[in-house]
Amino acid sequence: MLAQADEPSSVISAENSHQLQSVARLDFADIPADFGTFNAGWFALSDAGKRIAIINAEGSFVTASIEGEIERVDSPMENDDLPARGIAAVVSDDNPNDDIFVFSAGSGYSIKYADTGTLSFQSQNTPQSVWRDSDHLYLELLPAAVLQLPDRFMMPDDPNHAREADYPVIAYAPAIDLDAVVRIGRIEPPYVVTSSAHGVIRLWDIQQGDLLVVTHNGTGKPSVFGNINANATHLVWRDELSESLYLLNFQTGENRKIADLNGKYVQWFFLSHDASVILGINMDFEPNIIAWDTTTGEKTILGEYRQCNRPQPDMARLSRDGTTLVIGCDTGLDVWRVQDLP
Repeated sequence: MLAQADEPSSVISAENSHQLQSVARLDFADIPADFGTFNAGWFALSDAGKRIAIINAEGSFVTASIEGEIERVDSPMENDDLPARGIAAVVSDDNPNDDIFVFSAGSGYSIKYADTGTLSFQSQNTPQSVWRDSDHLYLELLPAAVLQLPDRFMMPDDPNHAREADYPVIAYAPAIDLDAVVRIGRIEPPYVVTSSAHGVIRLWDIQQGDLLVVTHNGTGKPSVFGNINANATHLVWRDELSESLYLLNFQTGENRKIADLNGKYVQWFFLSHDASVILGINMDFEPNIIAWDTTTGEKTILGEYRQCNRPQPDMARLSRDGTTLVIGCDTGLDVWRVQDLP
């Protein structure tokens, strides 16, 4: 059973990671046809892991509680020659009216605020990710910029033809890193991590346009895949050939080898808030969840996630509060949290 709303879930750490279990599953086959069809596990997760937004095959967002109670459909505006599709969302833990959805179309993109309306941009830019703080909404735009919008906006006279020039644009800070050969993917904004071919690591805040840390991984090789913890104090990473798993401390510059991977590919990595445990999803193309204790290097296979028809999940997310791990694939979603053991 999931914890009650007034009973917060435990933050995952090395101390309790052996208690991480599947607590809820959402089967796409059980969703009523009125909400569309589903063939991929792409989703957005609220900060405390209470609600999700799933993208259906028609390009709309379907919101639901983490227990699988379907709420509603939010669809793109049909005002473009090319079909619009959902690409990113900010999901509230407690109030569906605070949800925000981003849709991309042939001539631009639109931002749908669940309670106030839709703002549409005619643009050559493509939204990559979306997030918010207490005052603003931020869109990372490709090829390289961050657009800052009010978290609640006054609709312009013609919302279908909003102009990016009317809002602050933050220069994309990592663009000045001419030595970078890789941007480590799957790191949640506002942070970005880049690596040079010889292991110079830079941590960036693209919301402020700042370079936060420059350090070296000490191996002479690039850090090509990994993740950071929520406070951006540590980086878990692996080398290009998946030979070894490392933990880099941004504050001290120390880089420690945690384990040998021996060439086995891991699809997703997550790092607990206190950097005491690394979670790996889908190692060696198996439906497994693995934990590495970063102090001892001990490896524990926690179990298998829901059955999928493809060898790898489509998406995995650890909630920003560090309590909830969700894995999505073509058959549905699987929710993992720390549970009391009998």
